[in-house]
Amino acid sequence: MIPTLCRVPPIMAALRLSLLTLLLTGLPGCAFLASFGSHLPATIEQQIAAGEYGKALDTLRWIKPDHPHYARLMQLREIARRKARQLEKRTLQETARLEKRGDWYGAEQRYLKALERYPQSERLRQAHMAFLARRERYLHKLELALLMNRANWLIQNAPIRTEVVRVLPEDYRRYPALRDYDRQVRKTARGLDQCLHEALDEKRPALLEACLELRLKLDPQHLDKTLIGAARKTQAAYQARKRRKENDTTRALIAELKQGFSHDNLLRARQHLDRLAEHPAPDAASRKLRRELEAQFRQGIEQGIAAGRKRYSRGDVAGALAIWQSLAKIDPDNEKLADHIARAKRVLEKLEHLRKEGAEITPPRGSGE
Repeated sequence: MIPTLCRVPPIMAALRLSLLTLLLTGLPGCAFLASFGSHLPATIEQQIAAGEYGKALDTLRWIKPDHPHYARLMQLREIARRKARQLEKRTLQETARLEKRGDWYGAEQRYLKALERYPQSERLRQAHMAFLARRERYLHKLELALLMNRANWLIQNAPIRTEVVRVLPEDYRRYPALRDYDRQVRKTARGLDQCLHEALDEKRPALLEACLELRLKLDPQHLDKTLIGAARKTQAAYQARKRRKENDTTRALIAELKQGFSHDNLLRARQHLDRLAEHPAPDAASRKLRRELEAQFRQGIEQGIAAGRKRYSRGDVAGALAIWQSLAKIDPDNEKLADHIARAKRVLEKLEHLRKEGAEITPPRGSGE
């Protein structure tokens, strides 16, 4: 039997339980309790001035219309919301600039400070998560670069190891430096195998090609035949697809040039030919297409040179020079163009000199040859 004086009325017990629950839930509970403070407007003003928009808004969401300072608190709520939105906008702009400059640490600190002041911001949370994902991808890219640099270093030093083994065929293993070298080879080979798995899973042709080439050179005696077979098969498929795409582009450019030459299509033809020159043509059909595009390109350049000569023959030296200089940007190694440009510049300089002397000027006539 509990004495009457020690009994707690049911209403008081329920209130105590509610307050305890709110306190245990952290900030929202604190905000709820703070909403009953007698100096609430002043407290909210201080929080806004300190940039603690999250705290201010958490407290203000508990305010009811019967609060004695309801009107002032609603004004403060709008001020806090406006400043919170400004904080979001400013943070996103600043972090974008910092990330663009490569200041990943600075951008992360900006996000953390903003979220500390306004932790309810879904916009900031989502932007921060996307930022962290981009930073993780960038770090992984750096890790792959380190892996490939280490693989290249080991490959370059393989002849030294081979020479030591040749000189000391029975005793080379007792050298700590060579034991460390062999450990590094095994570790790096495992890293390149992981790189191949990643390239296959994510369908990344360039990464596959780079890692496969290094893996085959680094430790060809210890290969995962299944993995290497899959990598080679996938690489062959990528190369075939790339070749088809290149040939399609070549055909399209040939057809366009046959319709008529312009600065734009000649420039694109030159750029495409330069890209094709980075690797040998894999088959007779590709070689034939390259030769045909080169011939069309040369025909277009010659047509442009002839157009300049026509202007030159009419006395329009400046017009001829403009055409030839435009073509030289597309075909900078063309000696014929260089000669025409040099001659036209000499003529224009001579004409300018005569003008200054007040002599009668007769523009040159002829083909410009």
